[in-house]
Amino acid sequence: MSPPNHTYAAVVVIIDGCTVKCLAKAKTPFIDGLIERGSYSLSCKSIYPTVTYAAHSSILTGVKPYAHGIVGNTFYDRELDKIIDLDKYDVNSLLLSRTLFEMVEGIKAAVGEPVTKGADIVVTKEEVQSSGLWKQDEYAVEKAIDIIVKQRPTLMVINLP
Repeated sequence: MSPPNHTYAAVVVIIDGCTVKCLAKAKTPFIDGLIERGSYSLSCKSIYPTVTYAAHSSILTGVKPYAHGIVGNTFYDRELDKIIDLDKYDVNSLLLSRTLFEMVEGIKAAVGEPVTKGADIVVTKEEVQSSGLWKQDEYAVEKAIDIIVKQRPTLMVINLP
């Protein structure tokens, strides 16, 4: 018997700012369908403080902030004597740990995700967020589907802001 002519991809969906408790209480038929057909965890715990750049860095490196080096969305750089705002600075250049994108073989894609070090295909967080406040998640999902269909990545990380 020959193998199927498709490959499976790991798709990581990050719902930024959504706690597991809130997700469990919400009516989410689409997400519920994904959960029924895939693997998931509702027992995950975030780092503290639960801020985007530090948390996403932990998700995508598998280590805590003291190991990957991203301790918040902003921090004071003593050498430069200024505050670094990661909304205006590339978080990837500061990471001290390897990302999942760097560890996985094949095509890797990131949509709306600020941590992209090692990704082959990137739809920036800024692009997703420029699509309008109430359209950001829809835009990110549409871009992700397009990439999955055309590029067939091994790993896809989608951040829904």
